[in-house]
Amino acid sequence: MRCAGGRDTWFLPRHAVMGMCATFFFAWTSETIAEEWLDCVIYPEQELQLGFGEAGLINELVVSPGQSVTRGELIARQVSDVERIRRDLLSLRLSGDASISAQEARIAFIRQRLERAQLLAERNVSTDAQLQELEYEYIIAHTGLRQAQEDRAALEIEFELAEAQLARRTLLAPVDGVILELFRRPGEYAERNDSVVKLGIMDPQRVRVFARLGQLDSIQTGTRVHVLPDPPFDEKLTATISFVSTQIDPSSRTMVVEATLPNPTL
Repeated sequence: MRCAGGRDTWFLPRHAVMGMCATFFFAWTSETIAEEWLDCVIYPEQELQLGFGEAGLINELVVSPGQSVTRGELIARQVSDVERIRRDLLSLRLSGDASISAQEARIAFIRQRLERAQLLAERNVSTDAQLQELEYEYIIAHTGLRQAQEDRAALEIEFELAEAQLARRTLLAPVDGVILELFRRPGEYAERNDSVVKLGIMDPQRVRVFARLGQLDSIQTGTRVHVLPDPPFDEKLTATISFVSTQIDPSSRTMVVEATLPNPTL
């Protein structure tokens, strides 16, 4: 691969979708400086090591190295029969809970009896004892309704807790990316927070080069970088120099330069 550019333009070859080491051509042209080869390394923007929130046996691993995943996509599951049964049981209890409706119906019935008793008391037909008994039943019915509502709220919280515990047995992709490495296989036991897969964020990607001290005047943050792929790719891409190290290696008289390379087609 061969590239050339003016003093304000740097050239890099395109890397494969997966980050990998390669030999790149960082070159410039002037009256006194010839084109020069430099080695570069391609990195994902970030590498994430993902694991489960609970220890357990891995039941399913649905990804493989090199596979692209989107945020929220399933990566792996642990054995979760106990958590799933508990969640389903709570769901059944919630769907079949009629205690609040029963208490509301009881209050409506007692209210009708109380209103009739009050009307009869005004006509001196009903005794005060009967009226006081119905008022007491009415208060007790309201207390029962509040208790049923509190029990329902507690059951809903238990259901949310069961859902959260079940979700901790499921590993989902937190961001869009590419699976770089698998650390566990189905049937293996994973401790809490053990790394199961490595996920690389590939858009954008970082290109790192060790530039010579004599090239310092030609390199500035924000400089546009043309990226020329290796065969069989021939599309010219554009990156931007994002970092120029101020630390110089005295033995090689080189410095680290990084460019940001967009990769939206991932």
